Amino acid sequence: QYYFYQLMLQQNLNMMNIGTSQPLLTQNILSRIKCILPCISAIEKYNSIAKTLFNQMQALASQSISLAVIRDTLLPKMMSGELPVTAFKDTLE
Repeated sequence: QYYFYQLMLQQNLNMMNIGTSQPLLTQNILSRIKCILPCISAIEKYNSIAKTLFNQMQALASQSISLAVIRDTLLPKMMSGELPVTAFKDTLE
């Protein structure tokens, strides 16, 4: 699944769709896409490696959102003086 996901990302699917307000990709359009497929074992190896990387990307994206929420909560308090910056001195070193 990861190999084919990346393969489709490489195609310019936006240029292939029909319709303006509701873009549509038909089976006819998709069947005209030319690509070289490696052997199944190579695809499986790729998927195994890519799965680990995708999981890591998802975890980091989730962590980034959590950190942004913490930042957005603490920064106004620190800027107003409600929360002194020295309270975090030990964590910065």
